[in-house]
Amino acid sequence: SMIVRKSGGEVCSIDFNGTAPAAAKAVHEYGWLAAGVPGVLAGLQTALDQHGRKKFDQVVKPAIKLARNGFPITKSVATAIKAAKERFSKDPGSAKLHLRKGQPLGEGEIFRNPDLAAMLETLAAKGRVDDFYQGGIAAKIAAAFKAHGGLVTAADLAAFTPLAEPPLILGWQDHLIHTPPPTAGGLTVLQALNTLKALGWEKMDFKDPLTTQTRVEALRLAWHDWLTLLGDPG
Repeated sequence: SMIVRKSGGEVCSIDFNGTAPAAAKAVHEYGWLAAGVPGVLAGLQTALDQHGRKKFDQVVKPAIKLARNGFPITKSVATAIKAAKERFSKDPGSAKLHLRKGQPLGEGEIFRNPDLAAMLETLAAKGRVDDFYQGGIAAKIAAAFKAHGGLVTAADLAAFTPLAEPPLILGWQDHLIHTPPPTAGGLTVLQALNTLKALGWEKMDFKDPLTTQTRVEALRLAWHDWLTLLGDPG
């Protein structure tokens, strides 16, 4: 999701979090059954159409370059890849990206995604992302889901629509904080901040370990609520 501040000061949000396929009936954490309809491309295209000054084929160039030439893997990403090695090894596409000769890519190694670069180039040539949702690329995505036991269909892709939503707002000292509503995670941030605000956290001694512990507990409570109480309002 995205927050956009217009030149006149008005703030709006665009919700383009991925959605579950129409056939989904249970929650899966990994694999093809866990994947929903990707929303990022549609959301960024909407942002460009409504608020941008440049065209898609211009702004996508840095992403194409990064995907083709790659970038060094950081320590935290290397740790995450290592932890997911077993899951990645079960899927040829994931293994191709994250493993090299069967071993996880390590810190400092170059991560490349040439297939993503080629797909983005195809979209750039068309000048829009529409083909990803209602064209040849969408058909390939749907076919891959069907072949691997996933649930996303061509109809799911075609039906995806980013939503313009009023942002959630919280006053913090002399500032107004805006965030998209759920399913974006901003409400969790606002809940943690509101808890700290009620406790007078900004007036605490920042050298006191209790101040840090207060922040940790506020985040812990907010995150627990997100996991147990929040979901897609739709």
